[in-house]
Amino acid sequence: MGFAKAAGCNPELEKADILLPPTPGDTTNTQRRPADVYLPTWTHGLPAALDFAITAPQRQGIVGRAAASALTGATEYCDAKRSYRHTQAECDSAGMTFLPMVAAETSGAWPPESLAVWKQLATATAVRQGRDAAAVLREMLQSLSVSIRRANAKACLRRTSS
Repeated sequence: MGFAKAAGCNPELEKADILLPPTPGDTTNTQRRPADVYLPTWTHGLPAALDFAITAPQRQGIVGRAAASALTGATEYCDAKRSYRHTQAECDSAGMTFLPMVAAETSGAWPPESLAVWKQLATATAVRQGRDAAAVLREMLQSLSVSIRRANAKACLRRTSS
């Protein structure tokens, strides 16, 4: 969220009621929150829903494909996020850009579509701060990698201390 703030995107966490009901009075979407981070304005003036996740390439069912091709697990999880309960289609219908932001837990790497979002945020931040966009992107990715590893370590410690 701090990166989106630095880029001037006015982010909101877990914004509710951003998906319209399929029909008036339908309450099926009231609990849906496809945006871990909601950006009221993104490209082409549309709002964006950034849906974050971390995945591991060692998951059963993907390990073989992940061993053969880098970022397969993260890319496939982006696709799963799009199709889950028709999230991509529902966001499109609501006039919102849906952006799955999935990192590979073991490397902290991001698939190309997620990396493109980070690049866009880095460029906006660099313009606002009078800095080099490549340097801002490097700092973002380093910070994200440390955050992912820290969260993973905390999760491991919680499991072993029980």
